Amino acid sequence: MSQRRFLRVICLVLIAVFYVMSVPWYRDTDAPLEIWWGLPDWVTVALICYVGVACMNAVAWMLADVSDELDEDEFGHGASSSVSERQKEIR
Repeated sequence: MSQRRFLRVICLVLIAVFYVMSVPWYRDTDAPLEIWWGLPDWVTVALICYVGVACMNAVAWMLADVSDELDEDEFGHGASSSVSERQKEIR
């Protein structure tokens, strides 16, 4: 497995961990409400997790190998033909 792919998998695992952490499983039903940054503590934790998810998702997409070439089988002709040639074929 390449290093980029390994890092992408790590990012995806972290995204799953952030989502699990964002649900307030850790709170007891009778726990006193604490205020962090002007919000209830569980809301602050959830927001931090969602920001973490957004950052990890951005990193995972930057590490993804996405080809700019069109799939030859999908369109029935080579990826080397230009857009103007394809537009002429459609007309």
